[in-house]
Amino acid sequence: MRSLLKYLKQGLTRTYSKDRIGSKSEPAGLRTNLRNLRPFVSRHWRKGVLGSLLIILTSLLSFPQPLITRYLIDHVILSRQLALLAGAILLLIGITLTEKY
Repeated sequence: MRSLLKYLKQGLTRTYSKDRIGSKSEPAGLRTNLRNLRPFVSRHWRKGVLGSLLIILTSLLSFPQPLITRYLIDHVILSRQLALLAGAILLLIGITLTEKY
């Protein structure tokens, strides 16, 4: 059992290889990595905000779909109110298409 734990410990320890070009053998810190990302983020922040808003919008549009399906089955089909069928189906199709595109 001790050899298994020793083998696991050796496998989980991380040793860094020596950098042949640079003088540092340690990895860069978090601030350095974020500093390297700053030019990209400053150029493309609008696309990032737009993408985040679209993801939030499509997530919010997925909430009413089960409720519309329940309404369609309980109140329209089982109650035999077929006049409401077209509106419920169009609403469900509209939300699905908005979510997809």
